[in-house]
Formats: sequence, structure tokens, C-alpha cells
Amino acid sequence: MTKIKLNDLMAIRCIAEEKKINAAAKRLGNSPANLSRLLTNIESKMGLKIFHRTTRYIYLTEFGESLLLHIKHFLQSHDEILNFIDSYKNQASGRITLAAPSGAILFLTRYIIPSIALEYPEISISFVTYQPQSNDHATKTEMLPNWDVLFSLNPPIDESLVARQVVNFSIGLFASPEYMKHHPFEHPRELSAHPCILLHALGGAQFNTWQYRNGDEIQNVVVTGKYICDNALPAIELAKNGLGILYAPQYMIKDELDNGVLIPCMSSQSNVEMPNYLIYRKRERQPRKIHVFIDAVIKYLDAHATLFR
Repeated sequence: MTKIKLNDLMAIRCIAEEKKINAAAKRLGNSPANLSRLLTNIESKMGLKIFHRTTRYIYLTEFGESLLLHIKHFLQSHDEILNFIDSYKNQASGRITLAAPSGAILFLTRYIIPSIALEYPEISISFVTYQPQSNDHATKTEMLPNWDVLFSLNPPIDESLVARQVVNFSIGLFASPEYMKHHPFEHPRELSAHPCILLHALGGAQFNTWQYRNGDEIQNVVVTGKYICDNALPAIELAKNGLGILYAPQYMIKDELDNGVLIPCMSSQSNVEMPNYLIYRKRERQPRKIHVFIDAVIKYLDAHATLFR
């Protein structure tokens, strides 16, 4: 049997409720002749009569009465599905999965998420630690299907995703006061002679090239070190204990700088800027909770822009 269209089912229900072709056609915005032909075609496709017709009235056959019960149940379920889709798409509630490097998650949970929690208390967040493996800016990031939003140093592999550059982090060199007292240096070129604490996110065993600004130029220096970390937290602790020089975003060690347990190794004019992207799927395919979360992250990042410099 040929498949029955949704509009066919709606026409059957309307005719059964109005009991007249003219009244049903008016309600459906159709002509009586077209609606009559449609009903004839539906019955022909089914191979069964749905209605008895007289010159004045139209009423259901025994088959039609049973069919109408199923049609009403189906159309009610169809409406409920549409209402659920609209409600889900338009409500600012539910769970969002946010993936980011550990240092970025630390910053977001400290400065950004508390404000979002106050503004949108019905939104819950699942944090996923994502550790990039290279500081090569030509490298692109993979966004997993179960992530809603990705905070990344690099743009995505999938070009259909939105990659919005939201902030530039100032990256510099830092060490403990005790380390600098016993191992001073005057220029970043001297870093090759110092123990450095390597981060996979900003350097690592195979990507141990650090950058610094020399006037208008960006210079590279190859460094080495005994300690290689896959996230910022142990690297910060190692630097605090005088075990080497740390290359990191300034916002990540704000508390340590304020408390004096870490100090800059050189002027902030030598720091380099590293772009960060907020990556997400196109908005027309996303529920409202994703829209408001992205907008709120951008708004509060702007409000804390001074932390990045």
C-alpha cells in the first residue's frame, strides 16, 4: 500500500468532525472539489471506504470509525513531538558539555561560570578536560560529537563548525623568586641553558619551542627540561618549588603572581599573544540553552579582559 501522508490523515479527521465536505474544505483552506478528490484518492490507495456519502451528509464507515481512533492518537502524538521539539529548542535549561584544556577550565570555573550560574540557574554543565598536544597554530582541533562547546587554542578540523576567536591570552615566562635569585638571566635566548617545565598544551617533548616578542618580531627558542606535564596544575607546582621556568598564560597564575610565589622572568613586553577560540555548531541547529551559554561566556570573557594581559 502507498504510504499515507500526514495531510491525508488531517483531512480525514477534519471531514469526520465537520461531517460535511464543504465545511471541512473551508476549515482546511481548500476547495470542496479538491477535498473530495483527495478523499477518493485516499480511499483508493487504502482499498477501503472510510466514509459513506449522501447528497447532504458524509459519515464514517465501520472501518472509518476504527481508523479515526488511530488517526487521532497518531496526530496527538505528532503534536506532542512538535511541542517537545519547540520547548527543548527554546528553553534555557538542561545540560551542556564543555570541553577545554585544564587551565582554561580552571579559569572558566573561577571567573566565568559563577556568573552564568546566577543568570541561568537551570543550566547544568559537564566539564571535559581536553589536552591539545601541540603548540603549532597550523594544527586544527577535533570536536567530538558529544561536546556542545569547545574552548581551544586552534580552529576546528570540521569547517562547518563555528570558530569564534574570543580572547588573546598573554603568554610569558615565570619562575619562583628563589630560582631567579640563584639563576638569573637577561635574555630569552639564554633559556636553552635553563631547566624548563614543559607543557603539552604550549610545548612538550616534541614541541619544545617557546616564543617571545623581540620588538615587532616573534622569536623562537628551543628549550629542554626534566619535567613534562599534560596540564598546567602540576607545572605550576613545580615552578613554585623552584624546579624550573614555566611558560604559561598569565591569567593561569594570577594568584601565584599576586602572592609573590611566582614572578615574571622578563618584561611583559616580551610576552606573546595566543588566540583562543570558542567552537560550536551552527546556531540554527542548536537548542536555546547553547545559544544563551555561548553569549554569556563571551559577555563575561569581555568583562574580565584585563586578566588576559
